[in-house]
Amino acid sequence: MNSRVSQNKPELWVEEDRQLFFAETITIKATGECFNIEDKLEKIHTYMLDQYNSYQADGKSFYEDQRDIATKCKCTPKTLGKWLKVLQALGLLIIDESQKSHAYTVRSVVSQQHNLIFSYPELLNGKPSYDHEEALKRLYASQGRRNVKNHQLKTEESGKNEQKPVVESAPPAVGKPDGVPVVDIPVDADVPANDDAMNLDEMFNEIPY
Repeated sequence: MNSRVSQNKPELWVEEDRQLFFAETITIKATGECFNIEDKLEKIHTYMLDQYNSYQADGKSFYEDQRDIATKCKCTPKTLGKWLKVLQALGLLIIDESQKSHAYTVRSVVSQQHNLIFSYPELLNGKPSYDHEEALKRLYASQGRRNVKNHQLKTEESGKNEQKPVVESAPPAVGKPDGVPVVDIPVDADVPANDDAMNLDEMFNEIPY
């Protein structure tokens, strides 16, 4: 199964997990109920969402023993149970207990953020440690720049292909048998760069903390 990491899409982390990563508290708008957030919640949700998406891609339901989930998330089953209840309250997790093996439906933060208020700790300058709206603006701006670069590159390549000279076959050289083709290989051929990939260093440089 492909994980989100193997998909090379860091914007998923910016749009979803990063809010949980920096959040100090999360409040449910509908009820006013507030939860203090710890690192375990982000780790558990990220793991379960990744597993859920992978199973869904194969047309399967997500089943896993909670003891195994706890082991993979480096916590005790009791701690896991505590945070699973929080995820359920936040609308990020649905547990189907109708069968002996529980099935999990895991929702992304993006799908539920309309009903959630994220609060972040303050830095020394009085500003929050994370500004999600600003992070998204920087992300989308960087994506726009890459799209422009890709378009320009494809246009240039298309122009080069149209202007590529036709190389006529030369007659066989003296002393060489007939029928041996003469291959003309340009030594200065350009290799187009791949601007589609975006590494994590570029992501962190463009998105403010």
